[in-house]
Amino acid sequence: MTICRALRSIVLATLLIAPVLATPARALTPDAVTAVAVRLGRSLPVGWGAAQDAAVAAAIAANAAAAAADPELTAAAHRFDAGAATGAGAGDARDAFVAAVAGLRAARLAPDADGCVAPVAALALAACDLADPFLVTAPDADEVAGARAAFEDTWDGAALAAAPTAAAAAGDAAVALATASAAVRADIEAAAAAGDDAAIARLRAGRLGDALGTAQAAADAAWSTLAVPAPELLAPRGMSLWPNPAAGAVRVGFALPAAGAARLTVVDAAGRRVLDRALGARAAGAQSVVLEAAAVRSLAVGAYFVRITTPATTLQGRLVRVQRD
Repeated sequence: MTICRALRSIVLATLLIAPVLATPARALTPDAVTAVAVRLGRSLPVGWGAAQDAAVAAAIAANAAAAAADPELTAAAHRFDAGAATGAGAGDARDAFVAAVAGLRAARLAPDADGCVAPVAALALAACDLADPFLVTAPDADEVAGARAAFEDTWDGAALAAAPTAAAAAGDAAVALATASAAVRADIEAAAAAGDDAAIARLRAGRLGDALGTAQAAADAAWSTLAVPAPELLAPRGMSLWPNPAAGAVRVGFALPAAGAARLTVVDAAGRRVLDRALGARAAGAQSVVLEAAAVRSLAVGAYFVRITTPATTLQGRLVRVQRD
């Protein structure tokens, strides 16, 4: 009899859980998540542009397609019960957020716009999951009909403003975002019941703003150990090298006063040219190039001068090559 009761409990639990897993779980609409990701990517000092906009949109669309194709496999990674506040290792949206921040932190070691696409997409997806009140609250069979669809499935393309958010440990930031999101679910359902589309749109914009703000604070923290400003913040004739000292790839940020053919050279302490590379025609203004890990590792440990030369200017910075830890 005890075994029969246990089996009935298992069957009942399966029936209760199945509708949740059968529903594709994803962060709002892919267009909304892409808007967050594009804003996030453009804030990074990696030369993010139209190609990366397209790549991150494709990555987010692929994630949505995978979630729709196999909801059971993907649902857990998109959900987080703010009321239960599961800990690390649960494989939920909180863990996805923490992993995405770690991925972005790793990408900064060889800063490259294309290399940042995957972690930016992952961070935007996780942040938007945590901003969705229906994905951060316990499943409720009595939710107001149509409320979830009204909140998740539309995107009006309005300007996206990031809510200011203080940097915090990734896990703490994820929980804080989820908790704030859970608190507005009742308001969304009330607006849906009243047919108040304007209120739903306002609440959605607020959640997306908080998603972007939280992701932005996490991204800023991931890059905060770089003591050099982003290229667009450089003085007109400035140069930055990061990371510096370096054992691997280095991003060289610089600002040219005029367009022209450019070369990058690396000179050792004795004045010998040890690396020489044509950069082709370059536009005026702030920009950057990557000195690949193999090139840096070909240098002996020590100090070097990195120079960018064009017909109009010569820029120079000091690079310290260190041994890998």
